[in-house]
Amino acid sequence: MHQWEYCLVDRTDAITRTICALLLEKGQVTEEEYRHALAESSEGGVDIIESLLKLGYTTEEIVADDLSESYGLERIDLAPDAQILREAVNQLPQKFVQESKILPFNVDGNTLQVAISDPTALGSINTVRVITGKQVSTFFTTFSQLHSWLSFLKQEEWQAKESGPKKEVADEEEAYRGENIDYVNLLIRNAINKRVSDIHIEPYKATARVRLRLDGVMSILVDKENFIFNHYPAVVARLKILAGLDIAERRLPQDGAISFRIQGRDVDIRLSILPTTYGERVVMRILDHTAFKMDLDALGIPDEDLVILKRAVDAPQGIVLVTGPTGSGKSSTLYSALNRVNREDINILTAEDPVEYTLEGAGQVQIKEDIGLTFSGALRSFLRQDPEVILVGEMRDQETAEIAIKSALTGHLVLSTLHTNDAPSTIIRLVNMGIEPYLITASLSLVVAQRLVRRICETCVGPDQSITQELLTSIGFSSEESEQVEVVRGRGCKACHQTGYRGRRAVFEVMEITDEIRRIILSGHSSSTEIADSARQNGYVSLQERGLDLIRKGSLTVEEYERVLVLR
Repeated sequence: MHQWEYCLVDRTDAITRTICALLLEKGQVTEEEYRHALAESSEGGVDIIESLLKLGYTTEEIVADDLSESYGLERIDLAPDAQILREAVNQLPQKFVQESKILPFNVDGNTLQVAISDPTALGSINTVRVITGKQVSTFFTTFSQLHSWLSFLKQEEWQAKESGPKKEVADEEEAYRGENIDYVNLLIRNAINKRVSDIHIEPYKATARVRLRLDGVMSILVDKENFIFNHYPAVVARLKILAGLDIAERRLPQDGAISFRIQGRDVDIRLSILPTTYGERVVMRILDHTAFKMDLDALGIPDEDLVILKRAVDAPQGIVLVTGPTGSGKSSTLYSALNRVNREDINILTAEDPVEYTLEGAGQVQIKEDIGLTFSGALRSFLRQDPEVILVGEMRDQETAEIAIKSALTGHLVLSTLHTNDAPSTIIRLVNMGIEPYLITASLSLVVAQRLVRRICETCVGPDQSITQELLTSIGFSSEESEQVEVVRGRGCKACHQTGYRGRRAVFEVMEITDEIRRIILSGHSSSTEIADSARQNGYVSLQERGLDLIRKGSLTVEEYERVLVLR
């Protein structure tokens, strides 16, 4: 096939005249050559640009260079050995790519880079933005290079249709339908605006539902229940496309990420897809970076405990452990502590699964156990990287704990997490993991336990007449105090979506490892009760005691205390 044959497009007369004018103005085609090509095109019934190329009066490269200069767009060489990212190609349905002559070839953050060879395609760029939800950066390439890549993709698509299940192709096409795109975009946007932390999309035998976790509590989204059931495969396919996942893979779990910028806020979404009996179950964790200040002073830690925590974080060595269940705000505390010591003279390394927030100035490592990159393996490597401060996302096993302790004993500050009910039981957990008591006493500086509780809505707060004295006594108030304490709750209003709560706050207990606690640990028969009793002599206040104090101050409901802080 000749070079000129690749430019067979439905080009408007205005664009044809523009190209000819550029060639004539730059002296790249003479008047005589132009008239000759014009006569040939009239006689043969073809486009004059095709005639100019066929007669050899110009080249594709010259035309592409002129167009890129005229339209203020960059020029790109898409030779056969150029790298075209599959993630980019998957952003658009192949039918649209072939018809619009727009080739997606790269993804740079939230920008999709596309190539065109003819200005006519510029009219479809806005459609690309709508389909993908991304910014679009447009490049000019030559007719033949674009044709070659489009032909390759078309052949690849034909082979996939011949060998793969037809349902996969249908799901992909459905994923690009406007109603499905709008549903996904609106679902995510509304969740972000409502401060939702997690979105759950769940299939069942005869229905499907969406649930939202707001302020730690899950509720069903009743809006458009029929839509999600009738469009379930397309909605999941759309989310997979946004996260760069394989839309054809339905047998294995998949994890991905989506980045959004909404109203000036940078938001990341961690996407988890799990195959279940009736289809793929989706969970999206929303991480709003602008809502997190990374400041210990902003966490709500009582002043007396904050002084102790800052002292431990400022120390040149030792282990600071943050404990609590999943979703209790441990990451916020750890990042705030790291940010406090994040200076140009401090080398910080972190091992995380996953990396939740970006900390400029720290070396952050994503743990990938499927390829052998474990917490313990990362820690060993860290010790050869000359760090002052190390963060270990979680002490999951004895090996990781022992390396962390070794790091602390050799002059490093180590921050990490454990899943325990309170600070005193953390000591028992370490012993049960097989850590020698003398290593615990030599390395551990401080333990912070925490929970997240819902704040009472300030707009509709009022007395809670339903709380009895018996209930107050059962959760820890004295008989005398239960008669006097004024308990409040939120009645529910528009501002709090009728929940009575708006936002969350953390409740902390901070336990410094004193010499007396070290003596108890070394005795070999320590209990969490004995450790807690000793810690109280040094000012330790438990989570439950903090919670009761918040009830006294009108900052916590009894309902929320029972839901989060009562030990079961």
